Amino acid sequence: MNRFHFSSIGFLFVALLLGCNNPEQTYFNEIKKAGFIPFTHPMSGVGTGMIVRGTPDQLMPMAPPSRCFPYLSESMPNDLRWESDADLPSTHYTARVDFNASLNTIAAAGTPGLTFKFNMTNIHKVDFEANGVTAEMFDQMALQDHINSSLSQQCKDAVMQYPFVLNALKAKEMSFIFFDSWGGRVQLTADNLKQIVDIGADITWKIENDFKLIITSPKYIGYHLAQLRPEDNGLVHLIATQLDPQGKFLFIEYAE
Repeated sequence: MNRFHFSSIGFLFVALLLGCNNPEQTYFNEIKKAGFIPFTHPMSGVGTGMIVRGTPDQLMPMAPPSRCFPYLSESMPNDLRWESDADLPSTHYTARVDFNASLNTIAAAGTPGLTFKFNMTNIHKVDFEANGVTAEMFDQMALQDHINSSLSQQCKDAVMQYPFVLNALKAKEMSFIFFDSWGGRVQLTADNLKQIVDIGADITWKIENDFKLIITSPKYIGYHLAQLRPEDNGLVHLIATQLDPQGKFLFIEYAE
């Protein structure tokens, strides 16, 4: 049985990022403290069930999550996935960061969709906030049934050779408030927002109270990997929740 512990991420995005020399690395370190491997670069189609190859710094998706692990299946009585925030003590995080390339690293890592434009010289700081951080996980009993009875041979071959995302950390909502060099909030409109940030066509967003940009599309920020073996009979035993000292995935075998 998979046993892992979500350590506290109550300080994620809090003053740790304020004034530090490397806010993106601090951001990634806090995700690690939560017991997850951080997504460090943009990836399309992120989610539990995504089969991947490559290294943590060059992770490559082989297929979208639903290719081998559908979100709904007629052959299963329930969905394969569930969400929980029971082990996450705080689900509301905020920080003030400089309006520079570090913000793009944070905003783009994992689920992409935002690209900030730094030619807006009147913007100096950004209040960055994340809400509703949850863990998306597989129901491992349903997962074992699916692997043994419903998984196609092509998918079986793939998951025996490559790992897949077993659990994922995601923020349900992110928001941004921009400040000028005098500390005043920058008023936002649909027109001037285009000069500040490019927002992907599949991203849902809104402007609240004339000053806050809210992204309502969920964003995946961290993950665990699972590796299947023929002798495991569809039950996950090998799981990577962190990296080894060389920066490679550290797979640990969990007993039944």
